[in-house]
Amino acid sequence: MKGLRLLLAPIAAPLVPVYAAACALRRWCAGEPARCEGTAVICVGNHTLGGSGKTEVVRALAVALRDRLPVAIVSRGYGRTRRDRNPVVVEPPAATADPRRYGDEPVMLCRAAGVPVVVDADRTRAVATAAERGARVVVSDDGYQNPSFATDRSVLVLSAPVLCAPQTLFPLGDLRETLRSALARADLVVLNHVDRVGGVQRGAVRARIARLRPGVPVVETSYRLRRLRRLSDGAAGAAADVAGSRGALLVTGVGSPTLVERAVREWGIPAARHLVYRDHRWFSPADVVGWRATGLPVVTTAKDAVRIAAAVPAGHPALDGIWVMEIELDIREGADAWRELIGCQWFSWTATTPSS
Repeated sequence: MKGLRLLLAPIAAPLVPVYAAACALRRWCAGEPARCEGTAVICVGNHTLGGSGKTEVVRALAVALRDRLPVAIVSRGYGRTRRDRNPVVVEPPAATADPRRYGDEPVMLCRAAGVPVVVDADRTRAVATAAERGARVVVSDDGYQNPSFATDRSVLVLSAPVLCAPQTLFPLGDLRETLRSALARADLVVLNHVDRVGGVQRGAVRARIARLRPGVPVVETSYRLRRLRRLSDGAAGAAADVAGSRGALLVTGVGSPTLVERAVREWGIPAARHLVYRDHRWFSPADVVGWRATGLPVVTTAKDAVRIAAAVPAGHPALDGIWVMEIELDIREGADAWRELIGCQWFSWTATTPSS
C-alpha cells in the first residue's frame, strides 16, 4: 500500500487541495440538519480513513447505555454487497444475519452489543427508524464528517500511534480532515491505543490536543483480550492451547493490522505467520480451506470472523480450527468523562434517569 501511494503521489498530491476545498464547500452548503425529537444521538467518528478503533468504542458505548435507556446503533453498512431501498434492521442475537446484506460491522456490533442496528446510507432516516422502534439513545457508527447529520454529542476517536506519525489529507494520505477541524466539533475525545506509544509521545499527543482544542475532555483507552472463542461452536480456549507449539496463523482484514499483530503477541498468542488482507475483504471458501491446509490454528478478529463464517456453510469442518479474539475497551484515564457521557444527564429529558 505504501509503495502504491509513493507511485501515485505525483497524481494524488495536486488533488489534496481539491479534496479539502470540496469538503469545505460541502460543509458550507449544508443546511440545518433535521433532528429527531425525543431521541438523543451520539456520533462516534474519526478523522482518518480507518484504524482508530472507532467500532469498539461504539460497542462499548452501546453496552454501557443499554441498561439505562433503550438504545440502538445506526450504521451505513460499509462494504455490504446488497443495497435495500429502505432501512434494514439487524436484531439481536443476529446469529443468522447475512453480513453481505447488512455489512460486517453492523452484524458484529449487533452480536457483541446485544442491541438493534439500523443500516441505511441516510443516517437521519436511520435515526428516525430507530426512534420509531423505541430507541431513546442512538449511537452512530461514524457520520462525523456529515454536516447534514444532527447529533447531540460528538465523540472523536484518535489513535495515539497515528498522531505520532506524519499525516496527510486524502488522497495522498489517510486523513479525512485535519485534526484541528475534527477537534473543533468534538465534545469528547477518545485517545485510543495509548499502550502503543511511550510516555513522552503520549504527553506530546495530549499537549497537541489541548493546544488545538483547549478544555475538551479526553478519555485514554486501549484494548484487552476478553476471551478466545472457537468459531464453529463458541467454545472458549486458552492462548497457549490454541496456538500450540508451532504458533498460529493470524488472519486480518482490518484497518490497522500492525496494531493487531502487536496486541496478539502481548496477549500471549504466538503468531507463526500473519496474512494481511484489505479492510472489509470478503473471504472465499478457498481462502478458508487454504488457511486450514497450513495445519496451523487460525486466529482472527471479531469483524473478520463475521465474513469468514459467511464464506462457508455452517458446520464446515474448517471452522473448527478458527479462533476469534473478543476484545473489550480498557479505560486507562478519563473515567469521569466517560461516565458523564453514558450517564446521559446532559439530555434535558433524562433528568430522572439514574447516573452511574
